[in-house]
Amino acid sequence: FFKQKTAYEIASCLVGSEMCIRDSDRPAVDALQYIFARHVNSLLEADVAVRRGLPDSAHRLHVECRRLFSSLQTFAPILDPGTVAFLCEELSWVSAELGEVRNAEFQSKRLSAMTEDPAASEFIAHSLDARAQATRSWALGALRSDRHGFLLEDLIIMVAEPPVTADGFAPAKKTLRRCVGRSWRKLSSVVGAADACGDYASWHKIPLRAERAVYATDAVAPILGRAYSGLAASLRAASESLRDEQDAAVSVEWLRDVSASAPGAIGFCLGALASEISRGNAAPRSAFTDEWPSIDRHARSLKLVRR
Repeated sequence: FFKQKTAYEIASCLVGSEMCIRDSDRPAVDALQYIFARHVNSLLEADVAVRRGLPDSAHRLHVECRRLFSSLQTFAPILDPGTVAFLCEELSWVSAELGEVRNAEFQSKRLSAMTEDPAASEFIAHSLDARAQATRSWALGALRSDRHGFLLEDLIIMVAEPPVTADGFAPAKKTLRRCVGRSWRKLSSVVGAADACGDYASWHKIPLRAERAVYATDAVAPILGRAYSGLAASLRAASESLRDEQDAAVSVEWLRDVSASAPGAIGFCLGALASEISRGNAAPRSAFTDEWPSIDRHARSLKLVRR
């Protein structure tokens, strides 16, 4: 537990000095140290929860890996490129291992509740629970590996000494806003393209860009102010329906694959369920489209997107 204890001590010291971090005239490196400490601390707590087999812990660690990956990407303009590339590769590896566990657990609950046929529901639960158990074993193997241990060590080193370039010593307010603005401009671009094209491939990019913009905006909120927290909350709520649409696409793909090998009547039920889910409607996209103009205006008022 030496690595975890070290990280907790670093994070606790920095969280205790949050009022100092809110001085936006301090160099950006101080703010990054605070941001990274919070993220790494949360990641280590989730790591321990997975090892203890706590409910929903795999999903929690998956989220923390994605959050830290997103922060590295957000602040890449003021960080050492080699360090960012290496840490992002390692975080992607861990996230992928845990993502399989999350998908199996989530789809088991979702699909079992969507069919009224007892035999089909039992078949879904049995198949996906077995898959979840297998993927959980693989994920635990990854967490116990030397590769993961070295990653934790590298993350703690990053907290102690953020690998910033010379730009990292510029005042935090302007520097952080510029970094977060990159995420918002990319999101604005894909939303515009999706509105213009209207196809699934274009809309499929929005949840990922929205997630990165949410994580980036949340990360700087303690330093830049509550308006950033409000903006992140608005975008998170608006994009939730689009993430549901992605989960539905994963459900359809799994059901169609499994229905081919399932016993006759069960296979028919699974195929019918896949067709029902895939029909869907335009409600998720419509809900996001309705909320987007207000969110965009808020982002522009904070100078995250050019007017």
